[in-house]
Formats: sequence, C-alpha cells, structure tokens
Amino acid sequence: MYQFDLDIQPASQQFQKGSEEKQKIIQHNFNLIQQQLNQQQLFDQIQQDNIQQNQEYQENYDDEIKYQIDNSQNIQQSDQHYENMEQQQGQFQRQQMQQQNEQQYQQFDRQNQSQQYQNGNEYLQDQENFQNQSNEQYNFEENGNFMDQNENHQQKLKKKSNNQSQYSSHSEEEEEEEIDESDENDNGQILDMSIDLGDDNVQHLIVYEGDDPMQLAKEFVESNELNEDALEYLSQNIMENMQEAIKEKNEKRQIKQQKKLQKMKEKEEKQQQKEQKRLIRQQEKQKQEAEQEKNITQQSEQQSQQKQNRRQNSQQFSQNNVELSQDNNQSGTQLYETFQASQQQPFFGTYNQFFSASKGKIPVHDRLYLEAQQKEIRLQQKKQMQIQQHNEQHKSIHSLKSPTMKKFGDQSINHGEYLYYSAIQKKEEKEQYNKKIKQFQEQVEASDATFHPKICQKSIMLAEQKKQFALPEDRFRENQYFVNKRKEELKIAVKNKELEECSFHPQINNVLQQEESQMNPQIIRRPPLNDDKTSFFERLDKYNKDKLQRSLNINIQPMVNEKDLKECVFKPKVGRGPQYERNVDKKPIGEYLNSQKDKKQIIQETLLQKDQELQQSMMHKPLSVSSNILNEKKDRILSELFNILDSDGDGFITKTLFLRQRICLQ
Repeated sequence: MYQFDLDIQPASQQFQKGSEEKQKIIQHNFNLIQQQLNQQQLFDQIQQDNIQQNQEYQENYDDEIKYQIDNSQNIQQSDQHYENMEQQQGQFQRQQMQQQNEQQYQQFDRQNQSQQYQNGNEYLQDQENFQNQSNEQYNFEENGNFMDQNENHQQKLKKKSNNQSQYSSHSEEEEEEEIDESDENDNGQILDMSIDLGDDNVQHLIVYEGDDPMQLAKEFVESNELNEDALEYLSQNIMENMQEAIKEKNEKRQIKQQKKLQKMKEKEEKQQQKEQKRLIRQQEKQKQEAEQEKNITQQSEQQSQQKQNRRQNSQQFSQNNVELSQDNNQSGTQLYETFQASQQQPFFGTYNQFFSASKGKIPVHDRLYLEAQQKEIRLQQKKQMQIQQHNEQHKSIHSLKSPTMKKFGDQSINHGEYLYYSAIQKKEEKEQYNKKIKQFQEQVEASDATFHPKICQKSIMLAEQKKQFALPEDRFRENQYFVNKRKEELKIAVKNKELEECSFHPQINNVLQQEESQMNPQIIRRPPLNDDKTSFFERLDKYNKDKLQRSLNINIQPMVNEKDLKECVFKPKVGRGPQYERNVDKKPIGEYLNSQKDKKQIIQETLLQKDQELQQSMMHKPLSVSSNILNEKKDRILSELFNILDSDGDGFITKTLFLRQRICLQ
C-alpha cells in the first residue's frame, strides 16, 4: 500500500519533460515484459522437469509393486511350511490376518492410483505396516512380543517425522495464502495521495490500476474549485507516482515468484532425499528379513528333528513294552539257550545269518522275542553313549537314579533319567533361543547407530593404561601430578621469554652483593612441644607474666628503634630522582590528586580544539565560479516565480499559491 502526501505550490515548478523521459518509460516497460517472458520460460522448464520426475516416480512405484508381489508369494510359501507345525487356532488367525492385509493392500493401490504424487508419505506408512504385519504373522510364536514392540516403535517414529513435515508444509502454505490475501484485499489500489490545499485543508486521492491521471486531476480540480494551472502539474505528479508504484509492485511480484520457485525446488529435493532414504531402509529391511528367515528356518528344522527323535524314542519304548508282554507264550528252554548264547557272544549280523547258524528251525514267537531283546540292547547302548557324551560336555551334572524302576525280566528302564536329560536339553534350547533373540536385538540397535568414530591407536593405549589403576583416587592423583608439572614448565618458559626480551643487564658492585648476603633474615623456629616437663598451671602463670612485661615495655621500644636507626649509615645507590618536585604546596593527597585531574582535563580539551581547527581548515571550500552559478540560478528561479505571481504586470503579487511536495512511501 502506498501513500503520497502532495501539497500544491506555485505553478512555476511545472517542469515539462521531453522525449527522453518517455523513451526511458518505454524501455522500462520493455524490460519488464522481457523479464516476465524469461520467468514464464523458467516456469515451463520446471513443469517439464516435474512431469519427468512424476514418470520416474510411477516407474519406481510399479517396480515396488512387483517386488511386493514377489515378497508376498515368498511369505505365503513360508507360511504354508510353518502352518504344518502349528495348531488349528494359529492357522485360523493367520488366515484372518492375511485377508485383512489383502484388503488393506487393495485399498492402498486404489488410493495411490488417484493420488500418485501427493500421498507419498501415506504410501510409505502403509507399505511398512504391510511388511510389519507379514513379519508378525511369520514370527507369531518365534519372536513374540519383542518384534511387535520394535516394529510399533519404528512406526511411531515415522509418524512423528511425517507429522512434522506436514506441519511445516502447512505453515508455509498458510504464509503464502496470507501474502496472496493481502494482495487481493488491495482491490487494484496503487496510491493513496494526500493533498494539502492550505489552511489545514487536506484532501485524499485514491488511484487504482488503469486510471487516467488527467481525468483524476480534472475531477479533483473541479471538486475542490482549484485553478486550471494546477491541473497539468497534478497530472504529472500522479503519473510519476503511478509509475514508481507499479515498478515497486512488479518487483515484489517478481520476488514472490522467485520465492515460490525456490520453495518448489526445495520440496522436490526433500522428496528425492526421502525416496533415497526409503530405498535404503527397504534394502536394509530386506537384508534383515532374509537373515531372520534363515534363522527361523534353521530353528524350525532343529525343532522338527528334535520332535521326530522324541517320537521315535516314545514309539520304541511302547514297542518294547508290547513285546515284553509276550513272554508267557514263549518256550522256556529254547529262550534260555538262545538268550545265553546272545549274551556270551553278542550278535551284530543279520537275522538270516542267525537263523542259518542255529540248529533246526526256530518258531515265530521265539524269533520275535529275540528281535525285541536285541532292540532293547541297542537302545541301552545308545543311551549309554549319549550319557557319556553329556557327562563329558557337562561335568557339573551328576547322574541321579530315580527310585521308581520298572523291571522286565533281567533288564530295567529308568524313566527318571530320561525325563531329567530331556529337561536339560529343553533348558539348553531355551538358552540358545534367548541368545539368538539378544543377538537380533543388538543387530537392530547397531543398524540404527550408523556412526562409528575412528579412534587413534595412541588414545586406545592411554585408555588401557588408565584402566590398570584399580581405584579412581590413584588415577586422579596421577593426572593432577602431570597437570602441576605442565604448569611449572609453562611458567619457566614464560619467564625465560621475558628475560630474553630484557636486553639490559646492570653491573652491580661486589660490595652490594656482600651486604645483601649478610642481611639474610633470621628464621625463628618454634621449639618442640612438651620439651619442658612443666605442669599446665606453671605454663599459664609464665605466659601471664610475659604478657605484663610486654605491655610495660611498649613505650620503651620506640626509643630503642630510634637509636638503632641513627647507627644505620648505609644508603643504597638508586637511579635518578624525580625531574621536578611533586606536591610543592604540601597539600593533602586527595586535594593534590583532584588538582592533577583538573589539569589533565584542561590539556585534553585544548588538544581537541586544535584537532577540530585542523579538520575545518582541511575541509573543501567551494570555488567562486560555482558559487556565482548557484546565485544566478536562484535569481532566475525567483524572477520566474515573481512573474507567475504578478499576472497583471503591476510589480505586485496578486495571487498566492503555496506548493510543497511531500511523498511518504509505506
């Protein structure tokens, strides 16, 4: 908003401008048009760049969708492998979660098709949610609540960053809207001119875009009943002020457009940086997911092998119990002979060799009984091997015999030991699983902490040396010792530098050195305590007596000191004395110092006056020719004013018009 105060004065100052000013105006307008065309070309280039970037974004988006489809297929295959090991409840929950994820994924695709460029941050959030949910399905029982908490924490951090970016973008948009509203509220108004007509009569003239200055001047002159001579001058002033206002307004518009372009470029750069970060995060997540899948597959294979081993052991135990129950149907003599033969000479061949070696044919029930006994012998041998290996690995574990034993014939099965060792195996498995979870947690934390400082080997050695001290007191004492030593070295170095600068070394007489050596003060040393084996009361009495003697000898001591001073003949040789005597009037110290201060002030004032005189003498003096030209110009202007005011030619002024021009820009 521009406000101009214009006061009408005599019409003698109506300077007609020639063709040069018109040419300047035309050139200025032509320059403005060229600037606008250049800005439009820049804007078109930026639009083309934006279109290319949008195409690249679409291609990246299609690649990401393909990658997600491949990941979803791999996840489904792994889920199928894992669902065979879980119960029916887990299967039902996974199906529900998959349906929900597919619905969310479809909705997300529809939203992205409609909003490709604006909702990029929302796309990232939904993609991360989809991956996190798929990881939660796959690690439903393996990783537990730990993975859920970690993923929720990451989602919260991303939401905070997105909210901050949205808040900053909203604040910038609000500022731009405020600027646009301020421009719209002007309603095309350019000037607000206040014209002083004299006698405290001030009139306002508002100028809009597209107004004709001549028509405005005519309307103003007719409304205020002014002279027609003021019309041309007023129209010229309106024209000049309009040109200045339009120029400033165009400059502001250009600045605004440049700011908008800069903001657009900054937004694009930020989006590119975000996309690069997102791709890096996706790659890191893919690596982590691959590692997790490997670990989980290994764990699942180990668990499946352990379960199969347990099932085989239980089946073997049940078969042994069933076979042992058929003892009543077997013949005693043949069983006894064959059993003794097997115990004396253990058989490790095939059953056909055994049957061919035996005399005659063995009935079926005897053969089955022998097979069962051989199986039991093998199982016991395996158990003994396992027990020996376990004892070698864990020496701290002692074998305990359970009191409950089931006996079948001459052989026995200890179920207590079996349960004990199975519990130990489960405990070890749990410890291994907890270790893997801790390792995974450390990897996640290490991935966040990307900065690894490079430390010098010397500093590492110093830190290790400091760790050798068990107590912190020793470490602090050593540090303080080094600090004090360093301070002393610096003091000595500073003193040596000062002495090097002092080139003068006075020659002193040997007599003075001897006298100085003789005048060393006597050191009064305190006698050791409890030297006199006197009582406390005796010492108090002695102290009081000494005190009285000191008080009596107070007046005698000054006389003794004066005598000693008279005997002092030595007078040291000192440098030159003062050039003039100070405090000749022997005033008190306070008055003498005040008088010295006043003298210094007077001297300073005189010096300042001299400096000012020198500066004035050095100032530039105008030439007589230039002063004559100025005087002639003043006389010519005054004569023109007088001729304008003396319209009758009588030599007297007939009209009075006071014209003052005052422009206030806001």
